[in-house]
Amino acid sequence: MPEGDATSPLHNAHSVVISVTLPDEEPRLRICYEGACVARMTPRRHALLRNRQNLLMVNPAIDGAFHTYLSVHNAMLQSAADQMPPFSLHPLISIVVPLFHTPPHYARAMLDSVMAQRYANWELVLVNASPEDEALSDVLAEYSDRRINIVPMNENLGIAGNTNAGIHACTGDYIAFLDHDDVLDPLALHMYVGALNEDPATDLFYCDEDNFHETLSDRYSPIFKPDFNIDLLYSHNYVEHFLMVSKWALDQVDLSPNDVRGAQDYDLTLKVAEIARGIYHAPYLLYHWRAHPGSTNGGNMDNKPYAIQASIHALDRHFERIGVDARARETDIPCVFSIAYQPLKEPIHVALRYRSIEGLHASLASLAAQTHRGWLRIHPIGPAAGEALPIIEEYGLSASAAPAVKGETYAQALAPLFDIAEQEGTPLLLCSDAVHFDEIHCIERLSGCLRRSDIAIAAPKLFSPDGLVQHAGCHLGIEGDMRATLINQGFGSHMGGGYLGVAECCCDFGSISSDCLLIAPTRVSGAHRDFESWTSADALVHHLACTARSEKLNIVVLPEATATVNAPIIWDWHNERAQTIPKGDRERLEQLWPECLRHDPLDNPHVYFRNGYANLAVDRDIEKEARRIYWHDQLLGKR
Repeated sequence: MPEGDATSPLHNAHSVVISVTLPDEEPRLRICYEGACVARMTPRRHALLRNRQNLLMVNPAIDGAFHTYLSVHNAMLQSAADQMPPFSLHPLISIVVPLFHTPPHYARAMLDSVMAQRYANWELVLVNASPEDEALSDVLAEYSDRRINIVPMNENLGIAGNTNAGIHACTGDYIAFLDHDDVLDPLALHMYVGALNEDPATDLFYCDEDNFHETLSDRYSPIFKPDFNIDLLYSHNYVEHFLMVSKWALDQVDLSPNDVRGAQDYDLTLKVAEIARGIYHAPYLLYHWRAHPGSTNGGNMDNKPYAIQASIHALDRHFERIGVDARARETDIPCVFSIAYQPLKEPIHVALRYRSIEGLHASLASLAAQTHRGWLRIHPIGPAAGEALPIIEEYGLSASAAPAVKGETYAQALAPLFDIAEQEGTPLLLCSDAVHFDEIHCIERLSGCLRRSDIAIAAPKLFSPDGLVQHAGCHLGIEGDMRATLINQGFGSHMGGGYLGVAECCCDFGSISSDCLLIAPTRVSGAHRDFESWTSADALVHHLACTARSEKLNIVVLPEATATVNAPIIWDWHNERAQTIPKGDRERLEQLWPECLRHDPLDNPHVYFRNGYANLAVDRDIEKEARRIYWHDQLLGKR
């Protein structure tokens, strides 16, 4: 480009984004402007960037630092248990364990873990469906504790039937469920009873867990779970172990039939969640799941192929009970499900933010291809919005003028559309012209989510043009000041679902980006009264998300609804996953929503999301480790 050329698009630009794909074998690039090199890529820098990205994507389940972190975790658990005030309530906890040809050493380890519980007011109900197994009977005979109740079965009724037999034999105020080959932490019951002393109306309890093979010295793959997240539960049974429910709740639900065997815990969790007065998640590794050839641990469903269909039965019946027209479907990932909701059949107002007529054309072509196009009412927001109306009609779409006055912010232009949609009781789609829908059912899928009264905002999963994830939810938090971080950027469809599967399955998030979302304005009534105070579109959306969460409503990202964002994302060596939000907007969000910013739906004290991925909460120097890997590879002669 000629030096000093006043007609150059760079001449008065504050910033320029250049997207370049470089070959791995020779990743070199120099960007020069007016004779000076302003940016460069070298093989060394390319390798460091790659190493850094790989390190950031190491989630807690595969982090080699877990064994070191265990001492930190255990100290936190011990401290939490010791600081609990003396219990005023000492309920009897019944623990149901179905047995069927349990290997003796598995049974002994399970029994020893129950006997070691700090909280002593428990009964252990062992449902023995293999009383003829002499080796197992010999192990049971070693334990003469009066708190152990052995229920012999004349026939094996299957895991669901045997579990139900155990429930009928329970005399406790709360019933917990333990698998015959797994073990408990000594503080498991203590933590649960501490929680119910704090809130006696709690009806459902679960905890974090990890895995092991033969002994607890080889613990691995921790699962640090979030607090109750209903859409993550619909995607897969992340609650899993160590489930405990109140007798009050259990008396109000039907026990699991045999056609949900293998998913009876999922079925019961869904049933109790429907009526629970309170749900408690213990953020500690209180349950240890044994991995062995006969287990489903690790997603191997060869041993229980019926469990997937059983889970679908459990989900479908749940939706029938709560009156939502939806069906569960199997996905490519074992034991992960998608939920198909019946789409809404009502108008959807579309606030289409565009920057140029060219961008408007591309966006309208994408909208016109949607199966839901007949329900769309397009409101252009951008330069010369009045001129956009005939262009909209060219694409066979319904146009409605809502021109933005010069100098008016996006938030101010949006306020009257919120009024219209709220008065009509119809959804509002906020969309940028950088977003192009990848599949024709995207908007109708999003509309179906709003059939659920507990969802206020639904968004598609957004990809960059290279096919990698650009946006799969946003984590809100405070680290010195307010921080909004896009989650799982750079994931591809071949890379799995990331931590807890949140890159591949539906989940409730703290917020989302402003690029594309469908919102029910009536569910965040009043949030738009002060729209003029927001200067950033992303900050405005975070305000709407926090408003919804304050009303106990959810914000979901639907992975089956996909779109591509053509707006540039700057990677380089900086962490650009954290959104840039103006200082005034950040301060206002901190003032209005301190609780929402302190408690994101994905939070767990052992995990942080500050880099855009779920990472074990340990201090590490990523840059230093990236350099160490680089020089190690150099010494080995690798690129």
